[in-house]
Amino acid sequence: MKNEESSRYEGQRLALLGAFPFPYPQGSQVFAGDQARALALSGARPELFTYGRGQGKPPPDLKTHVSRSWSAPPSMRSGPHWRKPLADLDLAWVWKNQAAQARREGDPFDCLLAHNVEAAAVGIALRSTTDVPVVYVAHTILRHELSAYLPKRFRPVADRIGQAMDRWVSARCDGIIALSMDAAKELEPFSNGPISIQPPGHFIQPPPSEDQIAASCKKHGLTIGRYVLYSGNLDEYQDLELLEEACLKLSSSMPPIVIACHAPQTEKGIRKNPFPSVPCLHIEDFNEMRNLMYGAESLILTRRRPGGFPIKLLNYMEAARPIIAFEGIASGLLNGESARLLPPGSSSLEFAKAITEVHNQPQLQERLGSGAFRHLTQEHDWRALGENTVSYINEITEMK
Repeated sequence: MKNEESSRYEGQRLALLGAFPFPYPQGSQVFAGDQARALALSGARPELFTYGRGQGKPPPDLKTHVSRSWSAPPSMRSGPHWRKPLADLDLAWVWKNQAAQARREGDPFDCLLAHNVEAAAVGIALRSTTDVPVVYVAHTILRHELSAYLPKRFRPVADRIGQAMDRWVSARCDGIIALSMDAAKELEPFSNGPISIQPPGHFIQPPPSEDQIAASCKKHGLTIGRYVLYSGNLDEYQDLELLEEACLKLSSSMPPIVIACHAPQTEKGIRKNPFPSVPCLHIEDFNEMRNLMYGAESLILTRRRPGGFPIKLLNYMEAARPIIAFEGIASGLLNGESARLLPPGSSSLEFAKAITEVHNQPQLQERLGSGAFRHLTQEHDWRALGENTVSYINEITEMK
């Protein structure tokens, strides 16, 4: 047992378990890393557990534990992979050993934050051994997303499997952090513990200079303010086919739609040009991606599957450019005030019309961009969210 001083919740020792490669410039990894930083700012002692294969070295400001690199899937992409069970077993081995060592040293972990279903399953399976409560950080709702990784003929079955996984984890973890109200509504009927609705936060950085923006645009043959940008991965759940269809419906006088992606387009499983009508840029450096966001006329998100919170939205808001997305995905943003939002069932033609509408109204661009940035500062401050998370974890540990 910890003594009274070390058991104060400001000093909680927290494990953040992520069944994914780290570091890697994708939403789940960025979210987990920044949540760890926010928890540290709130007085907790977070430690990150992930697969032992990432892009570059782990950030020096985070304490990390990794599985052995040979056990991790060779691909950095999200979604099912035949090597993942091996990776999860090795990650479980690392977590079990570190939790046991912490207990021997008299400084046990207070709580485990499981960043995705696989991590939650690991935490739940080992809970009787580690004696560490498990909080499921629900990045997405598998009832809506799992089918995106499989051929269409398997999607009805995948939806049912995804729903069963959502229910299994919700019923067995000690608490849930949902990233949106929609996610909380999906999981609450099956939850065995309290649910806290906490969107991801963002550490606002100074904007890039005009020269930096201009240099990145020039490198990729773009003109500042004369392109519409999608930034992110090319996975099926992003619904990028709609983006390609919308591109074909725009008039020739409209700025081009451009996809900017960190993953090399030659990676196994991705065609070299997955969307022939839309230029697809491979961006190696996040600062360059950020420069392109700031230089765009508008920023778009075609995802329609509810339950998660696209981390790219936070970067979009920071750039103070108008956002075009679907209702229920851009959680917290308001149509006409901080984004141009379409009903979930809108067609590619309606999406193209929304892009044109924003293009033709400079005042609307200014209003939506400033409204998005204002929303970011008011609702996604990591310092406040970190304190809320620490308080919520204290509630969970007191129930133990």
